[in-house]
Amino acid sequence: GLAHLASAVELPVVVLFGMNSPEQWRPLGSRVTLLDAGARLMATGKNRQQVDLRTCDITPEEVWDACAPYWTH
Repeated sequence: GLAHLASAVELPVVVLFGMNSPEQWRPLGSRVTLLDAGARLMATGKNRQQVDLRTCDITPEEVWDACAPYWTH
């Protein structure tokens, strides 16, 4: 997808994951930031298939904070 293309040319990318596994599907690169809604559940012992998990579980503030390091003036 577009995130994979952007990371291939070393553009900064912020990627949101819900049900999909970032270990399997994440774009590779040094300028990739992952926001994983499922990571919070892993600590509880549940897996991604046990929960109705969506990227909307990631707050706008989390996205804003993840993008902030890439902004330049």
